[in-house]
Amino acid sequence: MKVILGVVAALLVVAAAVVLFRSGGVLKTQQKTNPQATSSANKTANGVASTPGKNAPSWTASLSALEQSLFAVPSSSASEDEKTKYHDLLLKNTLKSDQLHIGQDCQPKPLVYSVEKATEINFKNDDSSDHTITMTNNEKYVIPASNSTIVKVSQDLRGKITSYGCDQFGRVGFLVIAS
Repeated sequence: MKVILGVVAALLVVAAAVVLFRSGGVLKTQQKTNPQATSSANKTANGVASTPGKNAPSWTASLSALEQSLFAVPSSSASEDEKTKYHDLLLKNTLKSDQLHIGQDCQPKPLVYSVEKATEINFKNDDSSDHTITMTNNEKYVIPASNSTIVKVSQDLRGKITSYGCDQFGRVGFLVIAS
């Protein structure tokens, strides 16, 4: 009986991972030993997500090997070990700052941003053009040129690792949001 319950529980975890994987790409930060898969958008032939989308911004051409590996999001069929390694890589490369800077062509600084206040993100647009940020839950925020905008973090993103898009580009950066 315990074996059957264990199998059912494992299947439910896999089903939840698939739902999260297809619905916008959120990893739970608390699950270091069993992270969920992220968005299946922008997959290459081997099933691993590529750099940020088909219409990738020009700055992605100069990404370091480490930065490129941050965009290599494991597919939903990846092993738990591969998902855990990716999760740990994101956490290891998270930078704390008081603002998430968005530059020309939607280039974020830092690439993986730690949101210490689980309730808000301070976006600073360093560009002379407005930019529209799209969160994984499809909430959109216009960040005016040469200005800052504080974005309220929705409850469903708190305590998670998520990616975000900018303007017409898909994934351009990652957020590690406190609980």
